[in-house]
Amino acid sequence: MTDVVLRGCLCLSIVAVLTNLADAEPVRILPLGDSITEQGNPGYRYELWKQLVDAQVDFDIIGSMHGAGEKGPAQWPEHKGKAFDTDHEGHSGWTSSDLLRGCDWELGRGKLQEWLKHYTPDVVFLHIGTNDAFHVTPTDETIANIGTAIDQLRAANPKVTIFLAKIIPLCGQWEREYDPNVIAINNRIPGVAKEKGTRKSRIIVVDHYSSFDRQRDTDDEIHPNALGQQKMAARWADAFFAAARRTPTKFGIRPNAAPRMKCGRAITCAR
Repeated sequence: MTDVVLRGCLCLSIVAVLTNLADAEPVRILPLGDSITEQGNPGYRYELWKQLVDAQVDFDIIGSMHGAGEKGPAQWPEHKGKAFDTDHEGHSGWTSSDLLRGCDWELGRGKLQEWLKHYTPDVVFLHIGTNDAFHVTPTDETIANIGTAIDQLRAANPKVTIFLAKIIPLCGQWEREYDPNVIAINNRIPGVAKEKGTRKSRIIVVDHYSSFDRQRDTDDEIHPNALGQQKMAARWADAFFAAARRTPTKFGIRPNAAPRMKCGRAITCAR
């Protein structure tokens, strides 16, 4: 093959890559869970959104819910000239079972399979189980529900990446009675990731429990305060950018633009 032909092929390859990048859809991100996902003022979603904006990620946050519900009033200033994307799928008071079957006292809100008829996530940040702990739901049931949620998300998108939380602790008056249930759930989360993860659809465990300060990171013994929200956002972001180092365009990042982040205690890194 002549040099002219080689140069021509190379140019066509570069044009094809640039065209694909230009035509790529924003990565669709779904924050999924209960009130810890829903809450504002400002909430972990806002703090995470700012980090994604700073990294120039091409993304769209999705979900059937908007704003912050009862966990407001929300304070979401513009960041770098952009307005916060308030979509989410955080449902205050809901258990893992409610996500799958609908909540008895909020049937109009629907359930995961119905929501997935209207959007298809590429990335999911899933923090669920706090209300299961309060309801003393058997751990086996909670873990089975989480597994079913993963199956439903994957049925909608076989290549979805799921960041699965070890949920934050319950504190103060709730610690002795209910936090053992949280610990029991969290101890099973790595097993869910190992069982359900695939090469095309990774499940990445993000540990929000071990770094949470029971005195400093909450002001109501259940939900994170502003400091706790920043800490949650940082852990989600660390996991997101570590995963993006393998396939940056899958995560809305142009090649060689992903921040250099090392795997730490916040995440379980796939080898």
